[in-house]
Amino acid sequence: MLLCGEPKTITMKKIYSILLASALTLSSCADFLDVDSQGKLTEDVFFGEEEGALMSINAIRAWDIIGFSWFAITELPGDNSDTGSELADGSVARLNQFNDFTYDASTSEINGWWEGNYKAIASCNVALDNLGAVKNEELRVKCVAQARFFRGFFYFNLVRAFGGVPLVTKVLQPGEYNQPRATEEAVYQQIIEDLTYAAEHLPTRQEWGAKESGRATKGTAEGLLAKVYLFRQDYANVKKYTGQVIARGEYSLHRDYRDLFNPNSYYSDEVMLAKPMKREIPDARQPFSTMERHWRERARFISRKKCRPVPIKRPSGLPVTGTRTRLPNRIVT
Repeated sequence: MLLCGEPKTITMKKIYSILLASALTLSSCADFLDVDSQGKLTEDVFFGEEEGALMSINAIRAWDIIGFSWFAITELPGDNSDTGSELADGSVARLNQFNDFTYDASTSEINGWWEGNYKAIASCNVALDNLGAVKNEELRVKCVAQARFFRGFFYFNLVRAFGGVPLVTKVLQPGEYNQPRATEEAVYQQIIEDLTYAAEHLPTRQEWGAKESGRATKGTAEGLLAKVYLFRQDYANVKKYTGQVIARGEYSLHRDYRDLFNPNSYYSDEVMLAKPMKREIPDARQPFSTMERHWRERARFISRKKCRPVPIKRPSGLPVTGTRTRLPNRIVT
């Protein structure tokens, strides 16, 4: 029994020694291999560079609420426009719900307005949560001012359509997505805070320069603030901010109302905010895109003194007699 037990004891000791050595070796290798990824672009790195900060603002400006949602919410319920579509494209019946006030929560343009504005607000919050990493203070303040302007802009879109809405001012983490509905008063207060900051810190139109035409300016923020206060019936502040815009002299009525809708007048002195659009030039025989030519056709029949039904021609060449004058949709404050 004694002779048989000794080899067994020795063998088990060897096994334990081998296992212990293996564990130590693997632990040492794991520590050696456990390093930060050198190719990963972190928020601090991305927003710490000027290019990254500017890209975050440009991402906000790439909002996706242009088109039917914008037109349906801001134009169709009024008497200055109609659908302007062909019956064959299937949109007339749906969009006429806004003319007739028969839309409901299932109408795609309503959902598009909600989702589009909140996507844009999320982009604003991503920028604002990370712009602290920007080393250049002047650039950081300028970017923060733009992000806060747009957040106020998008919440103003939402509060006018829905009243009180969820008020999200930071990047949400998992488990935080179910946000309560804020009061209309709370939403307006946030809008005013964001736009006031923007009005105090944004460059003027002249300071931006021609290469940055269309960007939000000090005057843009003041003009939108005046509009917000108009909805709040705070006429003292309406007078204050409109007076500041007028006194600065950077914006004025366009010299010719018909020419305002000429694509070459896209950055007119009357336009306080415009989304940059890529101009399509298919070939030398067609110097303007279909939309641009469409605008030119329509603009010929617009006059400050009178707007009445007139024969117009679409790009297809089909004559149409409108009962209301439809103005080309463009983002202005």
